Amino acid sequence: MTPAQYKAKYTNLKVKKKNGTIETVRVSRYVLNHSTVNTAAMEAFRSKYFSRGVDTGLGILTGGGEVKMSKALTRSEDRFRHAGLPGLKISIEKDDGQKSVITRNDVDWGGMAVYSFLGKGAPEHCQVVLQLAEHWGLAANGLQAYADSALGLDCNGFVGNYG
Repeated sequence: MTPAQYKAKYTNLKVKKKNGTIETVRVSRYVLNHSTVNTAAMEAFRSKYFSRGVDTGLGILTGGGEVKMSKALTRSEDRFRHAGLPGLKISIEKDDGQKSVITRNDVDWGGMAVYSFLGKGAPEHCQVVLQLAEHWGLAANGLQAYADSALGLDCNGFVGNYG
């Protein structure tokens, strides 16, 4: 995948909404040195996360298809675990219906979500944040408006996720 193709994953981000439809969202705001971080949106998200956890099933859309994340994988003790860099300890396997599912939860999902506000999140992280923001009522003006005000990308976040 070329850098331009990877960048297109942010600017044409497919997000599965709670009604099952897919919305294309553009994450294109440049975040620089925390000076342009929407701290209020980030803290509102973190507050919901720490009080509720991932309390709904999620569908993360990847090049290989949809990966489902069960809310059962985010027990309260998992919410407060710090497991290192996001994404490194997820086990994805096929269930009996031949769908990809996350079967082990060693990821600090709250920490991972913060990366999307700081310009460091991967496209899949942004999908999780947008789905949860919709579920929790944080995206009252729609997913695109939420992404425009709250999410972003910076150069080392892009390079780090691309590499």
